[in-house]
Amino acid sequence: MSIRKRKDRDCVTWIADIRNRKTGERIRLDARTKRAAEKRRDEKLEAWREQSQLVGDPETTLDVYAAAWLARLPLSGLKPKTIKSYQQLFHKHISPVLGAMKIRDLRRSQVKALLAEKYEATFQVQQKVCDESGKVTKISVEHKLSRNTVRLIRACLSAMLGEAVDDELIKENPAAV
Repeated sequence: MSIRKRKDRDCVTWIADIRNRKTGERIRLDARTKRAAEKRRDEKLEAWREQSQLVGDPETTLDVYAAAWLARLPLSGLKPKTIKSYQQLFHKHISPVLGAMKIRDLRRSQVKALLAEKYEATFQVQQKVCDESGKVTKISVEHKLSRNTVRLIRACLSAMLGEAVDDELIKENPAAV
């Protein structure tokens, strides 16, 4: 770990060069002042320390954790209807967008983006319509998800990530209100 000064034509930059002893990862952080470089170095070292305190596989994806979480739900005392709802919400709305992400890399901004996307998304629904002669025809109508459905998507994700916090897989729940 070192902090050094680099002079370019008109500007001076301070470089903090650090290496994670466990993973071997090397990072160079730059800043305008020596104090700022030291602060960035200390923040990164603290983040590495916090990660090392977590248990479980750091490569666990949201899909992998969700499969285990959904399998444990019947033992949690939830009603079967709630369990079925969580399964449907996860598989239909959360997994296609966030499922492949490592659970430790999931951030609040990504959860907000998912929910915003769900508020704006439209989908086609087939409806049956009768004309004056009594003939039934199907028409396609665009719908948006209701506010309640988006609320339930967030609730499902928050419940799952709350369990991940309890399992010490992540430090905080990015879907918490």
